[in-house]
Amino acid sequence: MVDPRLRVPRHMRLFEKMMVQLFFKMKVRSSTGYLTLMREIKNPITDHVPANIQFIRVEKDGEMVSPFTIAEQLGHEAQRAPRAGPAAAGDQLVQMKRDKAVGQFQPFAFVVGGMSKGDVEADYAPKDKVRNIKLADRGMSAAAVLSMLLHGFEEAWLKEDNEEV
Repeated sequence: MVDPRLRVPRHMRLFEKMMVQLFFKMKVRSSTGYLTLMREIKNPITDHVPANIQFIRVEKDGEMVSPFTIAEQLGHEAQRAPRAGPAAAGDQLVQMKRDKAVGQFQPFAFVVGGMSKGDVEADYAPKDKVRNIKLADRGMSAAAVLSMLLHGFEEAWLKEDNEEV
């Protein structure tokens, strides 16, 4: 669980220190008080995700897709990030609740393996029952996969913001 108020350190040494604190104490607290900014969740993961979530496995054997097209397929206008402002986060939450009630919003989660070789082994997302994709014709590390996915979502969902600059 990650609190939206968490500010990820820019320097590697401080980031490593934060991750060590997370692994040893099972949570990261703010330096000024009682607020828990990040904590580990207990297994099974299915207790922490919505019931009707769409799992997408990212593997070397899946169908080849572009990170930009997968972001366009999974997103719609209401999911795009709002402009910065004091009421923007609340407005987005209200809009997402409305979309969910109408049936437009389908939550999704990516299951990414930690290595460039082999398959993802996840009992909550069996290979024959979920969508399997790959982002390149060769195996990729999890860091490269996540970087490509985030870039695709940034380009697709924040298109208007990127064009203004």
